[in-house]
Amino acid sequence: MRKVLGVGQNNWRFSFYRYKDSNYYVPSVIGLIFLISFFLIFYVIVPQLSNWFSIKNEAIATRKRIDIIKGNINFMNNLDRSVVNSQFDIVTSALPASREFTSILDVISEAALNAGVSVDDYSFVLGKLSAEYNDDIGEDGAGVVVNNDELLPITLQVTIGGDAQGTMLFLQQLSKKIPLSGVIEVEKNFTNATLDIEFYYKPIPDIVFEDDKPIEPVSDEQKRLISEISGWKPIFSSEDFVTTPTGSSSSAPLF
Repeated sequence: MRKVLGVGQNNWRFSFYRYKDSNYYVPSVIGLIFLISFFLIFYVIVPQLSNWFSIKNEAIATRKRIDIIKGNINFMNNLDRSVVNSQFDIVTSALPASREFTSILDVISEAALNAGVSVDDYSFVLGKLSAEYNDDIGEDGAGVVVNNDELLPITLQVTIGGDAQGTMLFLQQLSKKIPLSGVIEVEKNFTNATLDIEFYYKPIPDIVFEDDKPIEPVSDEQKRLISEISGWKPIFSSEDFVTTPTGSSSSAPLF
């Protein structure tokens, strides 16, 4: 009876002895080794190397983040909080977070007193109703959201009594007072001048702390600017000045 070879070791041996002297044996073996090597390199070794580099880069980034956090902690611990609070008060006086009508009246009153002119009348133009949301209707019928990064104006129309020199002195005094302001229009006649002045405020944006970024200290230029504007605060209060109504329904006089 003829013995039948089954699938397994005998078949491999049979194939080996049958094809080992063939011209295709060596190229076939080389090709098989190449395919196996290709598979091992690109599907085993390369992913492992990529994973190793990824873990290494993540470890480097983590160490860097830890160093930054330690630096921020040391920076915060070494801060003079009284100095920081003073600087914050100065910059928020220059650009208030909301409408500061009392501060505006203080600026107008002191500038007029130093310039030797009288403020006969004034009126506010409020503009946007909210620092974050106003009633301007957009295309979809909803209110328009205001970006916290923009400067928001409060327009004040002031009528002052005095000559041209007094008006110029009033403008000079106003340019070095806080909150910050800008004159957008001046109309002058023989007895008085009407000025459109914009006072600015800026809502404090939401603070998003990022632990991978170092805290930047106040630069020397910023310190110089803060020191300069610290002397711009009004000395007097608008409550120190006598106010008498003139019968104007749209505005209230300072004097």
